[in-house]
Amino acid sequence: MIYILLCLSVMGCRNASSDTPAQAEAEVSRLTERFREGICPPDSVIEAIVSQARASGDQAVLCHALYLQGSVYHYLCRYDEVIPPLKEAETYIPALSEQDPTAGLIYIVQAAAMEQNDYLWAAAGEKYAAAIPFFIACGDTLRLACCYRDMARMSLWRGDSASYENDFRTAIALAERQPNRLITHDIRMQYLLNHLPADTMAMMAESRILCDSFGLYRYAWIAAEQYLRQNQTDSAAYWLQRFAADTIYTRWSAEKYHQLHSALIRHRGQMKEAYHELSSLYNTTMQRVYVEGNHRTYTIARQYDVEREKQKTLSLQVERQRIYLLMGAIIVVLLIVIVLFLVERSRRLRQIHEAEVAHLQHEETQRQLADKRKTLQRTLKHRADMAVRLQQSANTLPKGMPAWVTNFLKDVSFANENDKQLFMQEFNDAYGDIIPSLQKTYPDLTDQDIYYITLAMLGIDNTGIAIILNSSDRTIWNRRQKIKNRLGDPRLDLDAWIASLPDLAAVGNGGGDGRDH
Repeated sequence: MIYILLCLSVMGCRNASSDTPAQAEAEVSRLTERFREGICPPDSVIEAIVSQARASGDQAVLCHALYLQGSVYHYLCRYDEVIPPLKEAETYIPALSEQDPTAGLIYIVQAAAMEQNDYLWAAAGEKYAAAIPFFIACGDTLRLACCYRDMARMSLWRGDSASYENDFRTAIALAERQPNRLITHDIRMQYLLNHLPADTMAMMAESRILCDSFGLYRYAWIAAEQYLRQNQTDSAAYWLQRFAADTIYTRWSAEKYHQLHSALIRHRGQMKEAYHELSSLYNTTMQRVYVEGNHRTYTIARQYDVEREKQKTLSLQVERQRIYLLMGAIIVVLLIVIVLFLVERSRRLRQIHEAEVAHLQHEETQRQLADKRKTLQRTLKHRADMAVRLQQSANTLPKGMPAWVTNFLKDVSFANENDKQLFMQEFNDAYGDIIPSLQKTYPDLTDQDIYYITLAMLGIDNTGIAIILNSSDRTIWNRRQKIKNRLGDPRLDLDAWIASLPDLAAVGNGGGDGRDH
């Protein structure tokens, strides 16, 4: 008997559990419809339906129930309690069908809560972006347009003007594909309100359309504010009266109404009443701020303060490091410049010293060459003069020249080839290798021509040269003419040309040895 009862009870439990998902789904759908009609279920009902959906084991039903709970909390402005149920609902999104827009709405409500309570513009923008693929999958272009609009607002508050323009233009393009013109004008108005510079004429036109055609009086403040700026108090009062119809729905509209109304009565000269209304608005606003300043808001504010101080500290550290790096770079550059300056100065001093040493060496070489030239010239000229005098004296003797005179004249005339080569070597050393230079420049010159030129350079006259070369004066005269012809100019002033050869040898010897002549 007990076994039978246990089996019946297990079967009853299975039947009950099989009916639970359907019942939970029906209950969630019913509460969702009532919530859309403006009837907000109490917390006890919400918690009960979430528990029922959780017990049913159906993830899709639980996802809808958690979304309903987060939406109710958002509607009641209990932003601190919105995120936990919606975060849990995210984990059950894969259980929803592709045609179900609830997945995108879960991200939308979270973004709106972050935007209202924590002012996390970047995180809210990411949530809006996460909802886009779900709206595209289910083909809900209306919500997709609103999603792009909200992403654009987040981009504007983050300071990303490029994303703001792109997202708003995408939102307007999507809205224009809808038969519902209200959302199109509403998105255009949102774009105009945040666009800089403001197009006041377009804003006035859109606000008239939204108020007259769709009864959306929350935008009547635009016309009222414009007429107040133009001192048209009657028109401003008309539009302000139309704006007052929206004050019961949003707190911002009520505060904006009192602000514009105080400005209106101030334009009418009622200064005292305008002051009292502004004072009352200030006190109400401050009281709301104090009432809503709960522990979570304070904690988040402190976190922002700590993060701001941390960022400021990091910025100071980065700035200090940049200054240190800049100073280090400047010091390194200065050191490099100083080193380069010292190296260049050392190089220049070394060049100057080398030039001075080379100049001194050149002067010493020139002095030694000059001494050699003078000695060689003096010695050879002395021998040539003596040979000439001896020759002239011997010619007057009746018995002819003595043997010693003949021997002396043979010595003077370089009868010995070794003496001739020794003379030419001494001459070449004294004049800086001028003989090879002449042979290279004028290859037609013979050895006798070279001998004549070297003797003439030493200042020996033609008579002395004739004795030294053991020739007659006529032969020396013919030699001179042949040299002119071989130099390529029969009319050449040979004496002047020969006189210029020592100067050319000195120029060619500027490097120290004259071998480049």
